[in-house]
Amino acid sequence: MTKRPYARSPDFAKGEAIICGGIAFFIDPNDDKTLYAGSPSSDHSDARFALVAREAVRYLPVFLAEDKHPVPHIDDRRLVVRITDDYRGVFSDYTRAVELLPAPLSVGLGSIVSEHNQ
Repeated sequence: MTKRPYARSPDFAKGEAIICGGIAFFIDPNDDKTLYAGSPSSDHSDARFALVAREAVRYLPVFLAEDKHPVPHIDDRRLVVRITDDYRGVFSDYTRAVELLPAPLSVGLGSIVSEHNQ
C-alpha cells in the first residue's frame, strides 16, 4: 500500500494563500492593514479584472467566516484585489491590482477607487 503524501495547510500568517471559491486570500506579514485577494489569469482585460473583483467580494464573507486564518483583526483590513500569476499568495507576481474601499472590511465594501498596473 502506498502512503499518500501529506498536504500541509497554508501558513496564512506568513503570506501563503488560502483558496476560497477559486480566489486566493492572503496577507503580507509586514502589512497589518491589507487583506489581498487574487486569481491567476493570463487574461488581463478589464472584463476579466472586473470578474475577479466581483468574485473576491462574493467570497469574502465566506472566507472571513471560516476559522482557518489565525491572524487577529483580519476584518479590520482593507481589501486589495489582484490578477496574479499563480496561487502562491504574497509571493505571486501580479499584473493588476485595485483597492476596494471603504476599509475596514467589517464596515462593508464600496466601489473600486484606484487601479494600478505593474
